[in-house]
Amino acid sequence: LTVYLYVKPGRQLWIYLIPFVVVAVLLATPLSAPFFIIFREILPGQIDPSQPYPFPIKFIKMFFAAGLMEELMKATPILIGAWLTMHAWKSPTLVNNPGYKLLHVRGPVDGALMGVFAGGGFIFLETAFDYIPRLANQVLQQTNDPGSAVAMGMTLLLPRVFGGIVGHMAYSGLFGYFIGLAIIRPVQKWKLLAIGWLASSVIHALWNSVDAISPLLNYVVAGVCAVAVVGAILKARQLEGATAGSG
Repeated sequence: LTVYLYVKPGRQLWIYLIPFVVVAVLLATPLSAPFFIIFREILPGQIDPSQPYPFPIKFIKMFFAAGLMEELMKATPILIGAWLTMHAWKSPTLVNNPGYKLLHVRGPVDGALMGVFAGGGFIFLETAFDYIPRLANQVLQQTNDPGSAVAMGMTLLLPRVFGGIVGHMAYSGLFGYFIGLAIIRPVQKWKLLAIGWLASSVIHALWNSVDAISPLLNYVVAGVCAVAVVGAILKARQLEGATAGSG
């Protein structure tokens, strides 16, 4: 919400909540199955949590299992919106389509904001319906004390929230920026989409794997994420301001 209020995109807030909801639904339903099959079964993204992988192996596995897979999943509604925008160039009547009005991407500001909200949907569902209940159930089985189980679950909430801001929301905000950039620079669209996907995936994989070297490196990656997404948002405003000025 802070990013939305700062950017002032000239579009209603609930439009950006659509990627939030789409990603949450995607993650919570069988629609996510193809992502898991491709990236965690066919490609080398199989992770055994009990194995102490050395950094290079853990990074490669996380690059496929978390980076490429989760960033593509979060970018799905933004990519659909970008496709609608580009398709409307050839079929102008598409602008009257309700789906176009809800999801089309006008440029880097829209892309970055949609990415931030999409990352919010992912971290919300993952935290509220996976991480916290799983930890609480483990504590409950060990202690048979519901109060301790709830307390331990809540202690996980705060770091997950802050981790989500400089983690999932930052990664997908960065990818969303590049998707929006592809809209205003269509000649380079495939190059820009590839850069955005790979950049967000590499940073995501580093976040998930550098603890194999030292947990302190997570703070370094978090700092890089924060600087990258803030820089992308500031650049997006500058680019769209320049475009509006030249128009």
